[in-house]
Parts: sequence; structure tokens; C-alpha cells
Amino acid sequence: MKWSRPSALLLSALLQLAPLCRGLAPEAASLASPWTVVMRWIVGSIAVNGAFHAVSGATGLTVTQGTGPGVSPKGTNGLVLSGYRVQVTSADYGTAKAYVFTGLPAGLKGSLQGVVTGTPTETGTFTVRVTGYEKSPPSGHNFTANISLPIADQNPVIVRPPAGRTVAVGSPVTFDVAAEGTSLKYRWLKDDIELAKATNETYTVASATSASAGSYKVRVSNAAGVVISASAVLTVTAAGPTLLVSPTAKTVHEGEPTSFQVTAEGSAPLTYQWSKDGVPLPGATAATLLLAKVSASDAGDYSVAVTGPSGTTTARPVKLTVAPPLAIALVSLSEVQTTLTFGSIAGRNYVVEATDTLGTGAWTSVLAVTAAGPSTIFNDARGSSPFRYWRVRTEAEPP
Repeated sequence: MKWSRPSALLLSALLQLAPLCRGLAPEAASLASPWTVVMRWIVGSIAVNGAFHAVSGATGLTVTQGTGPGVSPKGTNGLVLSGYRVQVTSADYGTAKAYVFTGLPAGLKGSLQGVVTGTPTETGTFTVRVTGYEKSPPSGHNFTANISLPIADQNPVIVRPPAGRTVAVGSPVTFDVAAEGTSLKYRWLKDDIELAKATNETYTVASATSASAGSYKVRVSNAAGVVISASAVLTVTAAGPTLLVSPTAKTVHEGEPTSFQVTAEGSAPLTYQWSKDGVPLPGATAATLLLAKVSASDAGDYSVAVTGPSGTTTARPVKLTVAPPLAIALVSLSEVQTTLTFGSIAGRNYVVEATDTLGTGAWTSVLAVTAAGPSTIFNDARGSSPFRYWRVRTEAEPP
């Protein structure tokens, strides 16, 4: 029989495979997936012509994870992982002097010294490829292994439970919860019964009814555990009186009288309480609030609360603005006319009257005007009398 002579390259490849078979038994005792490593070496040895020596000469490969004190071979999503060390040792080349990591979960990084640190931001069991190098910086022979790195969820913790609420019929109401943890899931319950589609941090009742009243809680969960909040009680009261006419904002001169009115309907008896700047006014318990003579200190925000057997309805606050008192001032004087001015309120009607003799009651109108702004200027022709007097009055304020 004629034997063919193998090529030098084929002979070299066969010789290089021998250590792999020799190293298979110890690897099985130290690696979770030894066949992955062995297959990597075989494929690399055959496919990379002239480069297989770098990965085929290591035997007795061992991998050690989490050798630092107090470190377990896992991490928790959102919590810092520190001191987690990986060591790859070969019977031929000893413990690797430099490491390169591939496939670490987001948020983690591996150092050249084989230490994994960081804050993982995803959950699962990750297969990480660790390549150990004979020399540092990464050079010389290298040997590759796969390690399993599980990242668990944080246990859910409720930081702020939902709070109880009291609302009137027809009002919206929202419950919310603040929780810490990762990959959190929410489920709201009413009277210990799950609510359909209530799977967010908040739960809203768009328009409360008597059937909405009850005890609300939320269940927060992830792969690490489950926690249930304390109950929040929703109380739904009957609707308060209806406001048919609400108070309106006012601007008046100092010294004028003014009033605010409200008209409400609802089950009797109805009571009223007026407030200024949020403070109840003593004795202001009628449907009309009368200010007989306004002063500068009366300026502010006024509101009224109307209460009946079914509840209380509060009108939105309205502002009272106090302008300076009515007064006429001289602007200029000439041979033919006198120019005067007075403080005014835009939209109010004013009448200016004049007389040459005080005490006779014979006042003559010289101007009737609707003010356009905070001051009004007018002219009056000079007569033959050496004296002239003027006065200004305003019509009643608009309702």
C-alpha cells in the first residue's frame, strides 16, 4: 500500500489539536459550558491559518468568578457592582495577566485586571466572553472562556403610598404611588378586587360617583418580589349648591360704595361666608357683601362659600381694585380757556360741571364723557366772571 505524505501544515494542525483533547477533562470540572470553549479553539485553529498557536497551546483551563471578599457571582439591576473578579488560569501559561470582556450587560465594564464594576441597567442572565492574555498589556498567548453573569431585579419598595381623598360627585380624582426598584409592574385594586387596565403609577377616576367610594391600594411587583401599599380611602360627597351668578371683579374710586353678589340654588337651607384674601370676613354671611365706603385697604381678592345640606361650593376669587378718589387738577390757564384733568376708570361715565358762584346751586354741565383710561383731560372756555368752580361726579358703577 502506498502511503501519501501529509503536508507540513496539516501535520502541524493535528499536533496542535492534541493538547485540546488532553485539556477537555479538567475543563469540564471548572466551566459551566466547556464545549463552548473547546469548539472555539478548534474552529479558530483550523480556520485561521498560521495563527492557531495563540489559542491552542493552553491546557488545564480553569475559571474563577467572584473571588473578592463578600462578592457573589451576580449583580442587582440599578445597584453598584464592585469587586467582582474573574480569573482565568491555564496549566501552560498560569493566571492571565490581562483580560478583555465581551458581552457585559449595559452599565458594567471590565478592567484589564479582570474586575467587573458599574451599575447594571438591565435584568437577565448574560453569557460574557472573557479572554485572558499571557502578558499585560494584552499580548502573548490568549485563552478564552464563557462565564454566566446573572443580573437580578431590585426588590420593590413603596416610598410613598397613595393618599386618601374626599371629593364631590362628578369631580375627578387621581391616586398615585412612588416606588423604587427595577422593571416594576403596577396593578391597582379597589376593595381588594383588581381594576381593569389600571397598570400605571397613577390611577384616575374621571368623574366620581357614589359607587367610586371605597378602599384603593396598589400592588407593585417584579421578578424579585411583590409589595402591596396601604389602603387609601376615597370618600364621595353629594354635590354642593350650584352658583347661578358668581361675583365679578370691580374697580372703584376710593370713597365710593360697592358690593359683591352671588346667586345660588340647592337644597335649603343655604348659608354664605365671604372671604378676603382667603380670610373669612366677620359678619359677611349674606348673599350680598356691601362695602359702604371703600378705602385703599379694601383692595384684594374676594370669594364666597355657599353651603347646603349636600356640601359646599366656593366661587372663584375676584379682585377689588381701588382707584384714587375723584379730584380735579389744573393743567393750564390762558386768556381763552382753562385745561383741567381728573383721575378716571376706563369704561366709567363721568360728568363735569362748573359754576361762577358757589352757594347758588346753579351748576352747568361742561363735559359728559366715558373715560378711556386712568386720567381724563378737558377744556373749559373762559367767561367774563373773575371766578370759576368745577366739580366731577361719576355715574353708578356697572353691576
